[in-house]
Amino acid sequence: MIEATPHDYQHMSELLKSYASLRLQAVDACVIALAERFDLRDVATLDQRDYLVVAPRHLPKGQRLTILPGD
Repeated sequence: MIEATPHDYQHMSELLKSYASLRLQAVDACVIALAERFDLRDVATLDQRDYLVVAPRHLPKGQRLTILPGD
């Protein structure tokens, strides 16, 4: 288990505002914020929609998180 920091919560808030039209959920914003903090490139999820749209700031422009399990 990973504990979110105040910085993570701030970034989650920024993500929720930036992607308000997606109706991004807090848990998805948290996963993205933590992926950025730990420089992760892969996430395990069944909720692909948000992760295909949100552009994490730790990845090169145009890249998205890789969704596991993959094909």
